Amino acid sequence: MQKSATVFTNDPQQPQFNILMKAAVTPLIQVKPTNAVLFRGFPEQLGRQSIDLITTGTPFHILKMDTNLAQQIAVEQETVEDGKHYRLHVTNTASKGTYNGFVLCKTDHPKRPEIKIIVTGAIEGDLHVSPLALFVGLTGAEQPLRTGEIRVRHNRKQAFQISGLTYDDKLITVTQESKPEEAIYILKVTPRMENVPKGEHRETTITIETDSRGGTKDEVRVNVVNH
Repeated sequence: MQKSATVFTNDPQQPQFNILMKAAVTPLIQVKPTNAVLFRGFPEQLGRQSIDLITTGTPFHILKMDTNLAQQIAVEQETVEDGKHYRLHVTNTASKGTYNGFVLCKTDHPKRPEIKIIVTGAIEGDLHVSPLALFVGLTGAEQPLRTGEIRVRHNRKQAFQISGLTYDDKLITVTQESKPEEAIYILKVTPRMENVPKGEHRETTITIETDSRGGTKDEVRVNVVNH
């Protein structure tokens, strides 16, 4: 750490001078290499990440570990040197999706009772569906009929098939177009306005099932408006 200050005097030969102060600040417990973990990519590409907790003075013990990501990660504790050095091993267990959370270590250190490790994940599944929400229909008195489009893409560029589409066919119709050279399906969503009263809206969900890796299922929420 470094701080500086300017001193003003009534000395005509030296009306002011600077003072520079430097100090090495050692944390009570060192967190190495950092207090943040990031997982990004396909699940099988993501190895275990480790974080070391090392005391620089007073011995400590980890009493308990909590996380709000129990469905996405696994955490193990290794004792390198009792009372002085612990190692946390964090492993991604999610098959796809994004998450943000933490691992909270509670200790018996009198001045550092808690140590928080931030964990972020951006896990690529085999398929990417976008968008996950659509607005279709008549959004205004002089507006044209609004339709929607959903893209289902294989992230590994592998061939796949849509094995099932489930939705309320009283509210929308869904047609599909395949682009095998790009490993993409395009789903075109058209509202059935005759079943939505003027001034109201209806909601439905499109469930997309595929044969990718033994079968996947994704959902897209659709709002049909008639303003």
